[in-house]
Amino acid sequence: MRRLLGDELLEIALFVLTLGVGWLVWLAFVAPKGKTPAKDFVNVTIYDYRTAQRARWQQVWLREVFGKIALPVMLATGFSVAFGSAQGSTVFVAYHIMGGLAGVVLEDKRTIWDYIGRTYLVYEARPEKRARTDGDSPVG
Repeated sequence: MRRLLGDELLEIALFVLTLGVGWLVWLAFVAPKGKTPAKDFVNVTIYDYRTAQRARWQQVWLREVFGKIALPVMLATGFSVAFGSAQGSTVFVAYHIMGGLAGVVLEDKRTIWDYIGRTYLVYEARPEKRARTDGDSPVG
């Protein structure tokens, strides 16, 4: 749960710091590797649920842009028009809370946006740095 929460908070921070536009440009570069800007930092890879291969860029964009941004914005806008802006904001926040909690409570640990993109996450270990020996010196 801690990794999922940290990953999502980092994603939000990067999105806000880059005003969304920088995050989208960054996503264009890392999505073909099955990553998002934050997942690139924390060594998490997005995989295709059906094939167990690294997710294609289309799946990453569907998961991130449609599943986390466009769909909740559309739902919140609909609720705002129908019931007022407070209800729309509540729907937006509730969608993200429930979507994230799905990754904690469901047996397969997939979030709502994982179901949308047909993906799952793999938290990979960072390669260990080995100590340098005299024979490894870069100076000839």
